[in-house]
Amino acid sequence: MPNVPRKDIHDPIVGLASPLDKPVSSARIFVADDHPMVLDSIRLSFQSLDMSIDVKVFAGILELESAIDRESPPDLVLIDFDMPGLASVDAVVNFVRRHANVPIGVISGHTDSQLALDLIRNGCLGFIPKSLPSAAIYHAVRLMLSGARFMPDLLTESPRADIPPSQTVPRPAGQNRSLTRREVEVLRSLASGNTNKQIAKDLNIEEVTVKIHLRNSYSKLGVRNRVGAVRAVLSGAIDSL
Repeated sequence: MPNVPRKDIHDPIVGLASPLDKPVSSARIFVADDHPMVLDSIRLSFQSLDMSIDVKVFAGILELESAIDRESPPDLVLIDFDMPGLASVDAVVNFVRRHANVPIGVISGHTDSQLALDLIRNGCLGFIPKSLPSAAIYHAVRLMLSGARFMPDLLTESPRADIPPSQTVPRPAGQNRSLTRREVEVLRSLASGNTNKQIAKDLNIEEVTVKIHLRNSYSKLGVRNRVGAVRAVLSGAIDSL
């Protein structure tokens, strides 16, 4: 899979050409974190969710940089913000500049919106809190593989003038309350990475019925496509339903 050019932070994520409609093929991801349990968790999650994504893990920055220089460029690199040798915006920015030909995202135990914005404005493709569930991290990675910048809605709860409105998921007041039980089931299955065919099989309904439920759900959630629907689910828009 060729490297995908980074889209500008002002590009509307909900306007992308539905990168979740089909699986990413033959993607290579390098992940660096100095916590073995985190690396094992990420690797096992991707193995269970999408075998087409090859995840290679590294316990140190020097080891990661050596692999980037030695091997063909990966499609995405994820680095832990708090790793020795990083742990500051300047250090991450310098790392990004040293490897300008590789898309780079940050994973972190922090949920600091200003930190995330600073990193994204300085060249990072996205910011993924480790507190997100595995399915959410998976979808965040797939969005970044498509060239979209990712910042979770839990970091954009409070509207700010410097956050583009298109980066957040529309949540029209009261509209998501009108989702039917079946629409919620379809949406949750979609957010778990399933195709329409798999959703239909799991719920014992026709594939065309899945498409109808999704179309109705888009309207009720105030989103335009599968990407917007998944972001709405991952942001907790239907958790109380």
